[in-house]
Amino acid sequence: MCGVATAAITARACGRPVTAEDLLTFAHRPLATPVRLADLAAADVAANPPVTDEA
Repeated sequence: MCGVATAAITARACGRPVTAEDLLTFAHRPLATPVRLADLAAADVAANPPVTDEA
């Protein structure tokens, strides 16, 4: 997801407009590495269990 979209979604979730500081913060994120859906489906869930809020 691009930095502008990430900044907009984050600001909206916080109930405020996007600021120049928001855009600068997300502009410095590293580029994402594409991951094939087949690789995600084949991931070892037992070795990397999903994080949940349940204790």
